[in-house]
Amino acid sequence: MKFSAGDDLVLLIRSMDKTERRYFKLYSGAHQGRESTSYLRLFDHLQEADKWDESELERVFPNAGFLRQLNVARTALQVQIIDTLRAYRQGKTFQLDFSRRLDEIELLMQRKLYSAAGRAIGSARRRAAKLELPVQEFEIIKWEMRLERQLPSKDKQESLHQLHARQLELLQCLERETLLLHGVDEMVALLTEKNLADSDRRARMMQICNDARLPADDRVLLFDSKILFHYMMAYRGIALDHPEGYFDHHEAMIDIWETFPDRIRLEEDRYYKLLAGHAESCIEAKRYASIPKALGKLQRLMLRTAVLDASESARILHIELRYLFETKQWDLAFGVQMSVASLLDQHFESVALPLKTGLISNSLLVCFMCEQWRLVIHWGRRLPADVFHIADGSIPHLIYITRWLAWYQLGDLDAIERELSHPSTRQIRLELPEMILQLKLLLAAVSEAAEQAALQILLSQSISPPASKLLDQLLKTWARGILFSKRLTTIDVEGAD
Repeated sequence: MKFSAGDDLVLLIRSMDKTERRYFKLYSGAHQGRESTSYLRLFDHLQEADKWDESELERVFPNAGFLRQLNVARTALQVQIIDTLRAYRQGKTFQLDFSRRLDEIELLMQRKLYSAAGRAIGSARRRAAKLELPVQEFEIIKWEMRLERQLPSKDKQESLHQLHARQLELLQCLERETLLLHGVDEMVALLTEKNLADSDRRARMMQICNDARLPADDRVLLFDSKILFHYMMAYRGIALDHPEGYFDHHEAMIDIWETFPDRIRLEEDRYYKLLAGHAESCIEAKRYASIPKALGKLQRLMLRTAVLDASESARILHIELRYLFETKQWDLAFGVQMSVASLLDQHFESVALPLKTGLISNSLLVCFMCEQWRLVIHWGRRLPADVFHIADGSIPHLIYITRWLAWYQLGDLDAIERELSHPSTRQIRLELPEMILQLKLLLAAVSEAAEQAALQILLSQSISPPASKLLDQLLKTWARGILFSKRLTTIDVEGAD
């Protein structure tokens, strides 16, 4: 989908959190004076806008001077926002940090303040070396060479020779990083290529890994190259059908990050994505022992950073909820679903539909397992209407049927009857006719004996596809719980979706 320059500005403003927007208004007032008033009016309007609409702007601001040169005003506002965000995030990303340092060095060199420039160059170069940033160190060395040429020194040639040698080392580091990045991109493309036989995919991935130009291990590599090397080895584990190798290399990447706490502080988003992806992969592979450690790091990151948005916080809660559900830690999972409810109350529209559906369905199932019937109904009502557009048909099945069972527990049989006859349930009636028949038998039961007979029928039959194994197990557990008055803590989620 293509966006206009005006739409880009709207999206930029919508990406700002409350603190950044407040900082923008303060920064604009301090640096732009009276001119900022027009921009702030435009900014306030675009905060609430869905898209860039010039006719709407003419209606809202009929006599505004900026309408005569709207494109100029739009560009000026965008530049002002970017300047504000740069100032707000100063020192919070290494790109901005070194951009400021290089500006400072250039200014001092232009004024021939060589002593101060030398101190700034030394500080910047030590910082680049500590963070293992070859591009930034290369740029700083160029300024150090300029400074060396300006100063009288007996050892000038020797100093320049050492700086040239270091530049060549950095170029070699960048060459290795480029080769690794190219290899990782090729392997990702192969993994996502659908029209390729598995044997051909494995053969081509192994061919990439065996490239003689690539390093055999990570000992000679800098930070980013080490991360790329282990990504490549993780994909190699996939190619060889060796999942242990895949997880070992993911854990090696996390360990590398842990040895560079300054890089974590400056690149929290990258670190978050690695941790979240690793935790989700562990859940899919049922490597539950590895999950608490990754979850602990994710939770600490969520508490201390403002970088994570609502969707990323929701992703962490979803990982935690899935882990606790699949390991049957119901009490802890019930506490997490309360956090989910709080997050969705504030940011419902900000969370993507698949993630929102996962949070709601897992929260509903946790409440079902804890016999919180009214909360089951509450979560079922929160699910977006377009849930049926999700490929996995078992999700709406779980939502509807657990709600019906909760209503049954509460004695509200009329609610089930109303929903069974509603057009919105037509698809589930077509896909699960046996299940609907069994529910109707329950509703028709006029005595305890008839209810027990209906439950026995439910226990004796399996639900046919596309419903999930989890749904079948959940219903049978529920039926047994009524028949034998047991708490619903015996569900077997092995192989569940």
